[in-house]
Order: sequence, then C-alpha cells, then structure tokens
Amino acid sequence: MLRILLLAALVSLLVGIWKDGIAHGWLEGVTIIAAVVIIVCVTAGNNYVKEMQFQKLNAIAKDISVPVTRSGKMRNISVFQLLVGDIIQINTGDKIPADCILFSGSAMLADESNMTGETAHLKKEGIDQIDEPKITTDVFLLGGSNIVQGTGVAIVSAVGKNS
Repeated sequence: MLRILLLAALVSLLVGIWKDGIAHGWLEGVTIIAAVVIIVCVTAGNNYVKEMQFQKLNAIAKDISVPVTRSGKMRNISVFQLLVGDIIQINTGDKIPADCILFSGSAMLADESNMTGETAHLKKEGIDQIDEPKITTDVFLLGGSNIVQGTGVAIVSAVGKNS
C-alpha cells in the first residue's frame, strides 16, 4: 500500500509541476509523501512499544520459582539465582532450570527434544540407583528439558551461559 502511495505521490508531483509549474505544482505530491512518512513513523513507534511490552512479559514468564536446598535450608528461589551446587527438587511436569546431575530419582523420564532433537523420552537414573555403571546409564539432566514422569533430587552442575 505504501509503495502505491509513493508511486501516486511521484506521479502527482510530476503532473503537478508539468501543469502548474514548480511554484505550486509540487504541493500535492509532497503532501502525499508527508502522509506516507507519518504513517511509517506511527507504525514503527507502535511496533517498538509492542515489542518492549512483549520483552517484559517474556522476562516475567521465564522467571519461575524453583524449590532449592542451599546451605541446608529448603527455600523457593528464582531460576536466575541458581548457583552451581544447589540441590533442586524435580517433579513430573517440571522444566529443568539448569544442567544437573540426578542424585536420586524414581522412574524418571525426560523429554530432551527441544535440546537434542531426540523425540523419544530418555530414562534417567539417579546415582543412588546405580550398582555398576554401564555405558547406557544416564544421570545428566539438560537445562530446558521437561520431566515427563518421575520425581527426584539433583545437584546443579552448570548455570547461565555455561549450561
């Protein structure tokens, strides 16, 4: 639509100058160009404000509370305050906030498809369940993966950009 308006402005400018001369012929074409500039500025400003609102809402949505044991005390903290060495409680339906090592867990299945692309749910075993380590033993929970089944306790091994 804006291209059509700009084309119309150019045609109006040329025809106006040709018919009425340069003194008065440019007025209609420049007016159309000014209207296009106003439309573009208002639209850009509106899009900018909406993007800033979206960024704020997105930041609020990412700031979830996680049950953590730190210094022997259980408390709920923001995922942005997690530190390496924190012990977190994991339940069915939870999203893993950071890379972790599973200490104990019961019948845990993790969906790591958003991290690895693997669509099958992966069985996770706690360190306390391992009698003899095997190559198929998986005690690592990737940050951002979802727990489909099971509960457990894990220690945070990497946070932020190191995750």
